[in-house]
Amino acid sequence: MKNALILGCLFVFVAGCASTGGIPKSDMPGWVMHTGGWMKTQQTKAFYGVGSGSSEIKDKSLRMEAAENMARTEISKSLKLFAGYASESYSGAKGIFMERTNRAFSENYVTGTQIADRWYENDGTAHALAEFDLEKAKSLIDMSKELDDASKDFLKKNAEDLYQRVKKSAGEAK
Repeated sequence: MKNALILGCLFVFVAGCASTGGIPKSDMPGWVMHTGGWMKTQQTKAFYGVGSGSSEIKDKSLRMEAAENMARTEISKSLKLFAGYASESYSGAKGIFMERTNRAFSENYVTGTQIADRWYENDGTAHALAEFDLEKAKSLIDMSKELDDASKDFLKKNAEDLYQRVKKSAGEAK
């Protein structure tokens, strides 16, 4: 009787795992499936991106590299949105400013991006969380050779507001 009870409990546990794709929801990091909403709850002022590497990729390191590259690409999209908001708000030559800003960020974002977390599903699918701190974005503005002084000043003065607009958009996207 005792063995039947243990076996029954084990069956229920295994069936429960199978219904969630083999991953107990409590073990999955919040950022894996809910990037925008998750980003909205973070205290660190940073841009985040999540990428996945399919379990179809046999080499585990290549799978994670694919996930990391996709996460960095997601950050690039956020930085383009940041630059777009800057362009909307800038009172000067918007088209030139936006092009310069997009180029400055898209050429340099990789150097400031860090992989903040990595996670593997039971089936081997790799997930990576990339992070690009707002302070690093501000330092890239200072180092940019693409932006004129007026553009740099505008971005530095308005970086917090522009970041909040991107963060709000990320939370609403999910």
